Amino acid sequence: MTGPLRERDDAQALLAAETERARAGTGGFVLLRGATGTGRTALLESAVEHAADRGVRVLRARCSPEDTSVPLAAILQLLGPVPDFTDLAPGGDDRGSAARLWRLLRSYADEGPLLVAVDDVHLADDPSRRWLLEAARRLDRLPVLLVVTERSQYDIEPRSAGLTQALSPSLVRTHTLAPLGDAAAARIVREAFPGAGPRWTAQCVRAGAGSPLLLHALLDDLGGVPYPHGGAADAVPPLPATCAELYPGSYPAAVSWWLNSAGPETADVARCLAALEQAWPTGPDPDPTGPATGATDHPTDTADPVGPSVGGGSDCPRGP
Repeated sequence: MTGPLRERDDAQALLAAETERARAGTGGFVLLRGATGTGRTALLESAVEHAADRGVRVLRARCSPEDTSVPLAAILQLLGPVPDFTDLAPGGDDRGSAARLWRLLRSYADEGPLLVAVDDVHLADDPSRRWLLEAARRLDRLPVLLVVTERSQYDIEPRSAGLTQALSPSLVRTHTLAPLGDAAAARIVREAFPGAGPRWTAQCVRAGAGSPLLLHALLDDLGGVPYPHGGAADAVPPLPATCAELYPGSYPAAVSWWLNSAGPETADVARCLAALEQAWPTGPDPDPTGPATGATDHPTDTADPVGPSVGGGSDCPRGP
């Protein structure tokens, strides 16, 4: 389940303005930072689509852990579509290879403005990271916009330094993606399930934990749950007690991916907290989002819904 980007107007405006600067001949560097699931890749895809619509050519790469041992793997992927690229494949000399690849980019930029899009740069090999930093120092003289996404969030295990730590702040425009706000998340829920009442909606929002990835995955799964009351127009599916009841399993898969991205120490702590929460004694529900006395809502809102426990269990914490 996908939809328009929410609460990302400022980031999109920044990217649109920098794209126009590149079209006018002045390049730049935009770093999009954010936690797992906040929509870095979706925003980058939006920037790519906007640039292409404006006649800007696009070079793109997506970094992965498998390539960290291959020198300049991200740059080789990035410049693959450039004519004559195969004649400039790097050899054993990383510095010489990096210089040849830089000349190739400059030559390609002479033909018109470029958007260079690199996703998940925190997974890039070290020579590629050095190449991107050196390129960022020279882009103001070329019609090239470099847009890079980087994972940035608190983890128990300290992460390595970010890409731009050694770069002058004047050379980069950094934008950090905030978690999705409750109001925006509630709109997503109601668009997917128009019959949802405030309590059911609030439980879905809580299970989404401010992550567009988790929220959309949960709504995907809930869309496959049989509707009560014979599928009435205002019906919503019941919220399950555990991830095992979700089908086809998009939400637990998204949670597992979040845990894997966070690293083993953070994942272990999250699983321990989830297990403790499952064992905690339950009492009267003080949730203020439930329907007021006398209010009319869907019948599933009157029970004690277990939306937050959708993320419960040893493999699914209640939101990252």
